[in-house]
Amino acid sequence: MATLHLQLKAQPEVPLEADCLSPSALAGKTLKEIAAQPLLYGNGRAQLGDFFSLSGSLADGHLHLEGDLSRVKYIGAGMEGGLLTIDGTVGMHLGSGMAGGEIRVQGQVGDWLGAEMKGGLIWVEGKVGHLAGAGYRGEKMGMTGGTIIIKGSAGDEVGARMRRGLIVVTGDCGDFPGVEMRAGTIMVWGKGAARPGANMRRGTLVLAHRQELLPTFVYNCTYRPVFLHLIWRHLQELGLAVPEHLRQAFYERYLGDINEVGKGEILLCQSLS
Repeated sequence: MATLHLQLKAQPEVPLEADCLSPSALAGKTLKEIAAQPLLYGNGRAQLGDFFSLSGSLADGHLHLEGDLSRVKYIGAGMEGGLLTIDGTVGMHLGSGMAGGEIRVQGQVGDWLGAEMKGGLIWVEGKVGHLAGAGYRGEKMGMTGGTIIIKGSAGDEVGARMRRGLIVVTGDCGDFPGVEMRAGTIMVWGKGAARPGANMRRGTLVLAHRQELLPTFVYNCTYRPVFLHLIWRHLQELGLAVPEHLRQAFYERYLGDINEVGKGEILLCQSLS
């Protein structure tokens, strides 16, 4: 498979904004044209070739990045197709506004992962910062489509103002997951997730570990949701193994937040204490 390899030469001294780093943004360009792509470096301008060494080809739509990219922001922003793989730590806004394609990361990712994402798949093998799949401050909606899988822990406000799509956190989660959620599905398989679903209007929040909910959520029933089996199947097709106790468990259903529309739901797994 033809792959375009980009290796970071040295970590930038100040944040580097590189929204051109996606297969769809670089498609059809020669290595010389790719090296000349403009970047915002602090308050100035730079070129992609100033910070990255390039080799290979993007003929098959695969872009691979390596290095400590913790100060490189907006990688994969607005991505529409192709495959972006990253080995190393990644900065803020990875995959923000992404509409299609696939991003896979081996390493830690900063805040705003997949912010206002519209479609595609983001898969992270490592820790993720705050506001994954969220909407930017002042915006009415966050993620409106696609799938985010975090095989690790995540920070606060996962899926804030989420409208559609699926977010799975296999590790622990910070405070306020699903805050002001409009629709979609968020799953947290680890511990934490204090004050889940605060001010949510619609949508589903699945918690594998039991915890105290806000008093604005009302118990409805205990059952095995059929729709969860469709999600389990979808995740397994993507390559994520679903723990058997989650597949077989009964779930307590709570409706809320009654301070809002009150049509959201939190599903608490009964099999774990």
